[in-house]
Amino acid sequence: RFMYCYLTKWSGGIYATPTMTGSRAGAPVAATWATMCRFGEKGYIESTKRIVGATRQVAKGIEGMADLELIGTAEVCVVAFRGRKGSGVNGYSVADCMKKHFGWDLATCADPPCAHLALTLPTSKNAARFLEELASSVAMVKADASSYTSTAGLYGMVASLPDSFVEDTAGAYLDAVLEAHAPAPAGPGVGDQTHVECASHSRT
Repeated sequence: RFMYCYLTKWSGGIYATPTMTGSRAGAPVAATWATMCRFGEKGYIESTKRIVGATRQVAKGIEGMADLELIGTAEVCVVAFRGRKGSGVNGYSVADCMKKHFGWDLATCADPPCAHLALTLPTSKNAARFLEELASSVAMVKADASSYTSTAGLYGMVASLPDSFVEDTAGAYLDAVLEAHAPAPAGPGVGDQTHVECASHSRT
């Protein structure tokens, strides 16, 4: 647990990682390098154009929705939004609805409370579909907001708890994720003999 790193007051919400490197561990770095080598500079530039273009498309579409408003400026690959004041729409509820009915897994932020989409190359190909399903989700939330309250309830509860408790809870979650369950020892008889034979074969 001495390696665990917690951020309970981050604007993006609760962040807990088993190491200080977080999402910058060796494997993603190596995968990124391999991808760059595969696509090359030309391919990277082309991919960037598609992602930035889709980001602006999504942002423009959200700006045109009466019940939503953008948070920040969608310049590169992230579009954040929340319910417009007076609309009665909760951004967390919209995110829950998008996941439940359409399979979109949107990230949520705590300060300000909103949802955001991080666009990638595959996502950029579905920008128009995202906007259609986002509009449908807003309509569903307005019709029955009580069916989409899991994320809002979580953040509301966390806001009322002390940081130490939140950190302990996040640590317990990481413990559960990282715990390795050793197989139960084989009983006497055939199981033991099978284990010995397998070990013998593996050595040869």
